[in-house]
Amino acid sequence: MRRKLVSLFAALAITVGGGTLATATPAHATGTFGLLCNLSSNGWLFASYDSYGGVGYLRTLHAGRGFRYHLSSIRDVHGRIWIFGHGAEADTTDGWILESHVHCPG
Repeated sequence: MRRKLVSLFAALAITVGGGTLATATPAHATGTFGLLCNLSSNGWLFASYDSYGGVGYLRTLHAGRGFRYHLSSIRDVHGRIWIFGHGAEADTTDGWILESHVHCPG
């Protein structure tokens, strides 16, 4: 029984890993959690936020590229909404960007 479970988990790992590799392209953010969106304008990605906005500039993300929105957001004192995720240009760096720079389907 244990051998069957190990085989099953190995097969699932290969299937999941292979699916992730097959779907990743340079034009899209990688990762599996969250909503795949598009940057509608250039925007700054920040490491964190405070009540006034982004803190700890990481990089500029460019319009037309993918953005993986990890379904976490905050509103600052100015009423702006900040969303958490990563861009296709830096798919290993999660951060906060103004929602106004991102277009998500639906």
